[in-house]
Amino acid sequence: MNAPAVEAARGGRGLTFVVALLAMLLFGLVGGLPDLGGPVVAAVGLVGASYLRRSPLLGSTYGPVPALLALLAIAVTAPPVPSAALFGGLATLAVLLWLADDPARPAGGGRRATLPLASCGLAVGIAWALVLGVPRLSREVGLAGGLLAAVLLVLAYLLTRHAEDRPASSARS
Repeated sequence: MNAPAVEAARGGRGLTFVVALLAMLLFGLVGGLPDLGGPVVAAVGLVGASYLRRSPLLGSTYGPVPALLALLAIAVTAPPVPSAALFGGLATLAVLLWLADDPARPAGGGRRATLPLASCGLAVGIAWALVLGVPRLSREVGLAGGLLAAVLLVLAYLLTRHAEDRPASSARS
C-alpha cells in the first residue's frame, strides 16, 4: 500500500512581499518621479511581478521583470543624493529577499539564500556607513570603487562558470 503524497508548503508568503513593497515605496518617495509617481511605479511593478510569478508558463523566467523594471525606473530618475542611494540599496535587498521566496519552490527560500543575501546586505551596510560616516568623496574614489565592483563581478562570473564546468567526481566505494 502506498502512503498518500504530502505536498510541502510552497514559498511566496506575504511577509516578504510586504517587506519588499515597503522598501520600494520608501525608495519611490525619495526618487525623482513627480508627485507620488515613485510609490505608484513601485507598487504596480511589485504587484505585477507577484501575479506574473504565479503563472506556470512565464513565472519562473519573466516573473521578476516588472519589479526590476520598477526599480530601474525609480533608480534612473532618482537624484544623486545619499537618501536615494541608501533607500535604493535597501529596496534592492528587499526585492532579492522576496525573489528568494519563490512560490514555485518549497517554503524557506529566504533561509536557503542566507549567504547571498547576507553578502548583499553587507555591501549595502558598507555603502550606508560610507555615505553617513565619511565626508564627501572625490570623483576618483567613486571611479575606483566602480572599477573595483566591475572587476569583482567579472571574477564572480568566472568563478561560478568554472565551478559549473567541472565534472562531478565519481563516487568511490
